[in-house]
Amino acid sequence: MVTADMNMGFARAVSVMRRQKVDSLLVVSEEKRLEGYVSIFDVIDNYEEEAMSLADILKPVEHVLTRDQTVEEGLTLMTEHQLSYVPVIGDNETLLGVITRGTIVGLMNDMYTRTPEASGVVS
Repeated sequence: MVTADMNMGFARAVSVMRRQKVDSLLVVSEEKRLEGYVSIFDVIDNYEEEAMSLADILKPVEHVLTRDQTVEEGLTLMTEHQLSYVPVIGDNETLLGVITRGTIVGLMNDMYTRTPEASGVVS
């Protein structure tokens, strides 16, 4: 999960994206409340506006999970809306984490490798 402060400038945002090898950032307040997201395309579209910060161009996150929802619900959201990740929020919309496609792959791998058939044990 890669986050950015709302007041972060564009040059720093691009630097963080490059270093973390991501193309978007979840934007949070000082209290870690999820405020929105920005993609590299949003930054590129506004790059010449040096006085602007991420707060000026962030977009709302349309789909989130709450801590009491399941990974299956996250997978459904990701599939239905063709998302690569879904943020998980807690009380007061505090960002707790993110479920990604990689998370789902890892969980599925764990499920399959725990079965006797997957480990090569046959009864």
